[in-house]
Amino acid sequence: MTRRRLGYLVWGLAFVVIVVPELLASINAVERHLPFPTISRTIGHLEAVNPVWEIFPTMLIVLFIYALLQVPVPKLGTAVAVPDDDGDGTVPHELGKFWMTSGVCVAIVAVATYLASRHWPDQHLAGESGKQPNFYVAYFLWGGSFLLWVVLPTISAARQKHKYPSLPKTLVNLERWIAGYSKGAAWAVGFVVVWGMAFLLLHLTLYPFPDITRELNKHELVCGGKVVSRMPVDRDPSCRLGGYPNLGG
Repeated sequence: MTRRRLGYLVWGLAFVVIVVPELLASINAVERHLPFPTISRTIGHLEAVNPVWEIFPTMLIVLFIYALLQVPVPKLGTAVAVPDDDGDGTVPHELGKFWMTSGVCVAIVAVATYLASRHWPDQHLAGESGKQPNFYVAYFLWGGSFLLWVVLPTISAARQKHKYPSLPKTLVNLERWIAGYSKGAAWAVGFVVVWGMAFLLLHLTLYPFPDITRELNKHELVCGGKVVSRMPVDRDPSCRLGGYPNLGG
């Protein structure tokens, strides 16, 4: 196992264990059976409780983009002129340690989330069938995932560079590897990463972006669930001001 490939494994698994529950919670038909909301819904709630929370996600995203820009990136398709300390050096006996540590981390987050869901069960508003987002459970799930799958691996990569590269360096390594097959595909990967971080910055800071335009324009005329410039007929009963289904009118 080389350092480069171990980096792909570490950050790839971190991506999977965080994105899978996030995607499940983003599906309404599935989320109603889960004891936690999405990451963005949780952060949006924290920002509503205290606007100071808006500082942290924006700071982390900008820090990631800044770190990505600091990684030396040779011209795609050219040889690396300096020694690559994140490349093909071997890391013997690290693969077994990685799987053992990963299993422990998954178990810790899963058990903490389960115990939190038992201690703080779902709540329902009187007269409504849907449940309220269980933010206490989300704090354990997303907080634990961020600590064990982002913070600690980042610290480990910084302190023990002989094991695996950091996330920004791993993304650069991936882009260079893809460039060996297609420079266009490598450019697309880099673009998607930066665009995704920019979108996430807006989404978390201006939650519920991109639906924030609906939140700010509740006085728009809506007929049949669509914004219109004029009612089809005078006093159409299907028309009202605002009324976006995602925001509850």
